[in-house]
Amino acid sequence: MWRHSVRGMGAFFRRPFTVRTLRRLAYALLSPFAAVLLFVPLLAGAGGGLERARARLVPGPPLPPPARPAWPRSAGYALASLPTGLLVGAFFGYLCLLLPYWVSYPVVYWGDDLSENWGGPSWLGAAALHFAPAPVMLFVGPWLLKLATSAQVGLARRFLSEGRVTIAG
Repeated sequence: MWRHSVRGMGAFFRRPFTVRTLRRLAYALLSPFAAVLLFVPLLAGAGGGLERARARLVPGPPLPPPARPAWPRSAGYALASLPTGLLVGAFFGYLCLLLPYWVSYPVVYWGDDLSENWGGPSWLGAAALHFAPAPVMLFVGPWLLKLATSAQVGLARRFLSEGRVTIAG
């Protein structure tokens, strides 16, 4: 019985370093660019095809081709995905910038006077406080990433695949 839980812990610690997680991260980091490009009216017709190509980065069945006419669905998707794409891309982009800072903080500020920093007055307290988010987000981040990209692909599947879906839902 305990072997099953140990195996589960191994998968938990391997998850941030898998190809699936890196592909989801690429999908999330491309979200703001896709959202802005889809919002341009000239690209609204081709935007659905670009989004279906980007959705292939996330594991799962591919998006089927849209019903004709495709441009209303693409325009509706552009309006619906703009806020979510910008939010997801900004959040995970910021996380990618902060993770190296959190990890390197104890090394970069080794021996400096950190009495005025958060976590001070000791160096150990300041270094621990600035390093603490790194392991948490390294192992919680992939789960948040899976949740965010699954929601975005679900939105794309709802708007850009066959079926009777309108902008109102």
